[in-house]
Amino acid sequence: MDKFDDVSERLLASVVKHEGFRSAPYQDSLGITTIGHGLTWIGEDESLIVVQMRLSKMKGELRYAYAHFDTLPDSVQDCLTEMAYQMGTNGLMGFRNMIAAIRQRDYTLAAKHGLDSKWAVQTPERAREMMRELAATTTVTG
Repeated sequence: MDKFDDVSERLLASVVKHEGFRSAPYQDSLGITTIGHGLTWIGEDESLIVVQMRLSKMKGELRYAYAHFDTLPDSVQDCLTEMAYQMGTNGLMGFRNMIAAIRQRDYTLAAKHGLDSKWAVQTPERAREMMRELAATTTVTG
């Protein structure tokens, strides 16, 4: 983490100890909405770091849940990871027909199953875009 070389372990530990941690928003002693370790706002660059960390975590969860995950084309891994980011790994596991089609490398059928879901009704533009990309995936054999 050389990007944060100027932050000592002692300083970090002290701030973490004194701020405490709350995963859900709360009102601090001044009535200011706060989250995490005393955060009252977050910059876009900080948010991108959090998103990258969560996407990496999602990929790890998917590798654990689906033994075949690393054998899938990158575009399929990305699709599954983004879906897990949006609805959680458990939510993604509810897409049994889509996942079965992906295991068979039938990405067109998988996309059709993905669009036949409550998720696609709730976030139609995102679902259509992602399933269009999934359907366009070709399996590279070597």
